[in-house]
Amino acid sequence: MAILRCISFVIFFFDDIKLILGLIWQKVRMRIAFTALFVFFTSICFAQNQKIILQISGLPKPLNKTTFQNFTDSLSAFKAIKKEISALQFVGYFNADVASLKWNKDTLNAEIITGDLTKGIYFKNGNISQDVIIAADLKDKLEKRRALPLQTLTKIYENLLSHYENNGYPFAEVWLDSLKVESDAISAKIFSNPNQKIIIDTLRLVGNAKINQGFLTSYLGLKKNQNYNEEKIRLLDKKLRDLAFVSIPKPSEVVFAGEKAKINIFLEKQNANQFDGIIGFLPNSNNGKLQLTGDFKLSLQNALKSGESFDFNYRGLPSQSQELAIKLKYPYLFRSQIGFDFDFQLFKRDTSFLNLTSKIAFSYHFNTYQKLSFFLENFNGNQVANQLNTPSGIPTFANIKSTFYGLLGNYIKLDDKITPLKGFDFILQTGVGNRKISPTENFNPNDYFGAKAPVQIKITTDLKNYIKMSNRSSFYLRTLASYLSGSNLFENEGFRIGGFKTLRGFDEQSLNVSSFIVQTLEFRYIIEKNSYLSAFYDQGFIKKDFINQQSKDHPLGFGLGINFQTKVGIASLNYALGKQKNIPVDLQKGKIHFGIISYF
Repeated sequence: MAILRCISFVIFFFDDIKLILGLIWQKVRMRIAFTALFVFFTSICFAQNQKIILQISGLPKPLNKTTFQNFTDSLSAFKAIKKEISALQFVGYFNADVASLKWNKDTLNAEIITGDLTKGIYFKNGNISQDVIIAADLKDKLEKRRALPLQTLTKIYENLLSHYENNGYPFAEVWLDSLKVESDAISAKIFSNPNQKIIIDTLRLVGNAKINQGFLTSYLGLKKNQNYNEEKIRLLDKKLRDLAFVSIPKPSEVVFAGEKAKINIFLEKQNANQFDGIIGFLPNSNNGKLQLTGDFKLSLQNALKSGESFDFNYRGLPSQSQELAIKLKYPYLFRSQIGFDFDFQLFKRDTSFLNLTSKIAFSYHFNTYQKLSFFLENFNGNQVANQLNTPSGIPTFANIKSTFYGLLGNYIKLDDKITPLKGFDFILQTGVGNRKISPTENFNPNDYFGAKAPVQIKITTDLKNYIKMSNRSSFYLRTLASYLSGSNLFENEGFRIGGFKTLRGFDEQSLNVSSFIVQTLEFRYIIEKNSYLSAFYDQGFIKKDFINQQSKDHPLGFGLGINFQTKVGIASLNYALGKQKNIPVDLQKGKIHFGIISYF
């Protein structure tokens, strides 16, 4: 019966049968070729008993690439070529085949020819389980009877392979079979074979870098006896490059031995501790004379070999004001994804007030680039000296105690942490709490506000976006904003902005506000690594909603800057001019900031 059906098809559908026979012969020819490849690889590998480096070329878009893989046995190299042929089938190159094989020392060069491209195909499920179809998000594509475009074919192939490869099956195969002509399209069945399941065995550190094994496994998300995950392996070196205290002399290696994968990581120690000193010369707003300000920072990285960081920052500000900030970050406690953060800040404004802020946070790291933190923040604002009351009878500053509970989310994705060309860094922090105002000799808050402690909301967001224009230029866009609710706010509980890190062209922390938005547009031209020229514009929108002062303004700052690499570190020099309401730009009041970050 089969012969009679073939004869009738030849008589009435000669052209279609010719295409079917061509496809069937192509499948037979592929199997013969792969069998020959297997025998060839086996003989070569047994003869040389060494690692194979497989280089595959001749792949068209969207698979246009040259792949390099290390193999310890011939079977793995054979499966890699077969996988590439299957990938070509899924984008419509059904006549794909191996054109040539050439050895160059320990490198095998395999050239593939694609044949003609077929447009439109109907898929049928061959042997793939429903669990895999659902997990790979292919239920709609495989169960509805319709021709699919080439882009969808690639998606199906990649989804299936990604599911297997990220769940312990790096040698999984996906292929087409039972090819048939249906009208003007082709139908085929999809088959898969997971092959050997692989688990992570060991994570081996090679080099002089001193890093705790627990930190590495938590940071990379690769722990002993976990299922092999191709996505994590692919991102492994990129994550390691984001660590400031190590360098990568050579790419990491994955060695397969039976059902286990051993990962060799090559890391060298790199100077990442910093001493950062910035000196500013600002004209005094009262007498016009230059006054010296300073910003000194000490940062220690990985001192305990657990990826932790410690920061100490002291700033001498204009008008005898001072600021001290201490931060400790311990990213992975007890080899878990939970980290611990501690912040302490002291701010003293001349003889007006002294603020103390402490915050502890526990963070959950979803991955290397995303974390969510729960924090507890205590704020203590204190008058330094007794004040004369204002005409309203209420002082400008007060003794305040506030407690905030909140969440902080951080998502960072940059191509380079020191001098990024593209990517973003996003932080959103929201806290809810209450405050208590303590009475003084001249002021009893209960007489004005009652004894009930009001609920406060504090929100801060910081979005940094880097847009790559070319290999040497980029735009840096930033939006920094904060908001504090309340109708009876005192000035010493507000936000302080202005200066090098927020609004250039103004004295450091000279603007005391209850809410603000600062948007930055900066063009950077890269001279060399860690060195660039910049032109910037900062636009602020500020609001003062304090009990004795209410106002709005739109201050702005603009200027030029340069960052350059030196033997002792990275130096920065900026010149900025500022403008406020009713205060025009004055060239004699420009702000000059010079700083240097020294690594040791």
